[in-house]
Amino acid sequence: MTLLTALILLAAAPAAAPAAAPAKPAEPPLPDNLAIFVSGAEPEAAGRLTTQLEESLALQGVKMADIGTLFPPELPPNDGAKMIEGAHQAMDDLDLEAAGTKFGEALAFYTANPALASNAQLAEIKLYQASITLQNGGKDATKNAQKLLEAALVMTPTIELDPKVFGPDVKKVFEKAKAEVAKKKKGKITFEIAAGTEIFFEGKSIGETPVPPLENVIQGQHLLLLKRKGFLPGGAFIEVNGPEVTATAELTALPEYQKVATMAAPLPLDFKGTTFPADARTVGKSMQSRYLLLVNAANLNEAPVQVWDLESKNRLKDLKLDGTSESVTDVCAKVKKWLDHPSPVAMTPVKSAAPAVVAQSEPMGPITGKWWFWAGVGVVAAGAIVATSVAVANSQPRHGRPYDPVLGF
Repeated sequence: MTLLTALILLAAAPAAAPAAAPAKPAEPPLPDNLAIFVSGAEPEAAGRLTTQLEESLALQGVKMADIGTLFPPELPPNDGAKMIEGAHQAMDDLDLEAAGTKFGEALAFYTANPALASNAQLAEIKLYQASITLQNGGKDATKNAQKLLEAALVMTPTIELDPKVFGPDVKKVFEKAKAEVAKKKKGKITFEIAAGTEIFFEGKSIGETPVPPLENVIQGQHLLLLKRKGFLPGGAFIEVNGPEVTATAELTALPEYQKVATMAAPLPLDFKGTTFPADARTVGKSMQSRYLLLVNAANLNEAPVQVWDLESKNRLKDLKLDGTSESVTDVCAKVKKWLDHPSPVAMTPVKSAAPAVVAQSEPMGPITGKWWFWAGVGVVAAGAIVATSVAVANSQPRHGRPYDPVLGF
């Protein structure tokens, strides 16, 4: 092939297309956890059903989303503890008046913020207030001190006096207070608090709601502390002043968890869709869960259930709850069986990056549009003509002088 032929073929070849951009890497797979969202029911009913499903699935070994870890509560500063420290410092300085003021401020703080209180702190405050009252003296000092000690014993029956801190005068009144508390009537506390809420009474957990009523509770003021995953801790003072009282409380959802729950609320309305809504993946990422168990509980006696696999895009359908515990057990057993044999995840292969394209100030365009191409063609053509002429001349017989290729003769 001559150089002229090669240049002509090069001119006919199409210009090279720019290299494609590298493919976007696939998202990492979600953990094999399961998150539950119940929509369409009142908060109390939705919470109760969620708790039933969580407990049943947990008993079967299903890995659940850890809401408490994903959405940790942020508590406000406990200023009451600082006030108690200040009161103790005043006691060390023998300033009973300042100590009494500080203990009173701490009690007022915890009364306004029961979620930050504890039985031990409240009992401590009342013991020291009783001691200061006795030391200050006065006509009703003993009577007032005994009332403070009775209140402490009602709220925390297990408290004891430290003989290194409290003298015989306090001990004497303390024993009288114990005798009076033993005579007090008893009552019962029932709870109307959202399901899944852990209740602490006298500093100890009595379980998650729904819980049975508390029997034989000494009449007087008591502290309840409440914890629920995805919500700010709560607390309440309840006065048992009769045979039976009902404790009610509402907790505030953590903003980030509330945002996810709001996003998940309409998902059960899309049970007939052929693809998952875009928000489903966002919910799964927020909950660190590959699987979403969704319940449309608008009718608790006929509530459809689906489980979505956000990785394989498959779903478990045709499940239904009818308001009975048996249906919860049956649905959870089917969910467990399905989870034990998930469909393979369709992974998107990551394409290798193409070689980088050198930046150009302007597009290359056809090679025939470049001046240097035609210059090269001209040089080659001229060379070809000269070579042809020489060849022809050399093939002719010479008469006299040699053939001059420039002059042509």
